[in-house]
Amino acid sequence: MLPLYCPDADDLNQRVQIPFTVPLRKPTCIHFASDKWRLQKLREYWECVRGAISDQFGPLLRKPRERFRPLHQIPWGKKTMKKLLLSAAMLAGLSALAAAPAMAQATGFVDASVGSLNLDVGPADNDVDLMGVHGTVAFPVGQGLTLQGNLGFDHLDDPVDGDNLSASANFGMRNANYALGAYVAYKDNELLDDKFLGFGAEYVYYMPQMTLSVGGGFGSYDDADADLYGISGVGRYFVSDNLRIDGKVGYTNIDDGGESDGIGAGVGAEWKPDNFPISIFGGYDFQTLDSGGTDTDVSVWTIGARFDFGNGTLKARDRSGPAFRSAAGFDTAASGLF
Repeated sequence: MLPLYCPDADDLNQRVQIPFTVPLRKPTCIHFASDKWRLQKLREYWECVRGAISDQFGPLLRKPRERFRPLHQIPWGKKTMKKLLLSAAMLAGLSALAAAPAMAQATGFVDASVGSLNLDVGPADNDVDLMGVHGTVAFPVGQGLTLQGNLGFDHLDDPVDGDNLSASANFGMRNANYALGAYVAYKDNELLDDKFLGFGAEYVYYMPQMTLSVGGGFGSYDDADADLYGISGVGRYFVSDNLRIDGKVGYTNIDDGGESDGIGAGVGAEWKPDNFPISIFGGYDFQTLDSGGTDTDVSVWTIGARFDFGNGTLKARDRSGPAFRSAAGFDTAASGLF
């Protein structure tokens, strides 16, 4: 861990001490001799912060990583747009599948959200902008059996830059009292430059005004040779048929020869006007990861809009629409990074 400082400053008053340390490969000079020089060094400093955040999570997965490229060398606009268009096409495919005559009983939703992820590593504290598009469709495939597909695109930006493309499928049984199913999940994580494959299961129990869900899963990042384990529980309370309050608690473990683990929690709510297909939702999640004595706090807030098809109310969607989470056990605050 090296501080950012100006090695060629003879006078201590000419140095600019950054109030935290970051893992850099070499010291970086910040010397405010002129406006032009200051602007150049501030740009270098933010590139260092970007690299620091990247390197901070490299040890969690024990994967050698290079620092982010300079801002002018990152074609993130084209790459992000390409993946966003791909995600939109896949979500449109889900909607077309749901609208097909053979799938007349299909139900689901498509949503878009924005938010912010706060990353607190020791004395360093950084905010990352988030944007996401997700969709889910479910349909019956037999007596009491249901098949569910989920697609998602998440973009992280400023000061880090990366896109996560995820897909999962759930299969299970459901009746008026409970639902039980299993899933397989895949994620292409650009931030870690790796791909994740996971498996898990979920149990859902229905009560008159409340739904309880507990699920867990395990998976791995192939290139990093890292195994992830997670378990989480969710409670959904319906104040009315179109107003829901959520609570969540979960545990995540990362095993890559060393060990990182942490507990997370979250709250959220969703409201839909009567006889209208679009709802508004928001939430806040928090998680602490302990890796070799270093605590990393991750907090995320999101707000968005959700378009519902095939369900009259939020409670009807909960009881007869998509029954399962896309990847139960891997839905804590840090999942945006991993």
